[in-house]
Amino acid sequence: MTVEKYLAAKIPGYPVTALDGVLEDAAFSPCLATPPLLALDLGDDIAEHKDDTEWMRSLRYALSTLYYSISGVFSGGSRSEQVGDVHASLSGFIITQSDREYYRSMGDKLRTEIGYEPEEQVQEQGGMFDATSLRTPNRPKRWI
Repeated sequence: MTVEKYLAAKIPGYPVTALDGVLEDAAFSPCLATPPLLALDLGDDIAEHKDDTEWMRSLRYALSTLYYSISGVFSGGSRSEQVGDVHASLSGFIITQSDREYYRSMGDKLRTEIGYEPEEQVQEQGGMFDATSLRTPNRPKRWI
């Protein structure tokens, strides 16, 4: 099985055509790790590298990157077409909040298993500000 097929198979029900750039990014991501691992080629046969520990760590790192990428995806919409009397609907894919949490936890688990820190969530990096206390209180409306 190739790296491309392996990574795509880990995201069941997700349209594989939408994964084109995402799979390439995941395969390249190990070489950007600190300390760096090996970048993977999507055409590599996994069976040829099963005894290479460093290569397998790179594969697990790439899979964790894929999980992180999927955890940030928006659900896809549906579309419908009509030609004459024939009406066809193509439904999109749905990613729920629990799906996002699952994929994120899988990415965290893989990174920890191979000795890397889990990726920080965006809101943890941004320092979000809670402006709840700045809201104006509900006042009765005056009618003129």
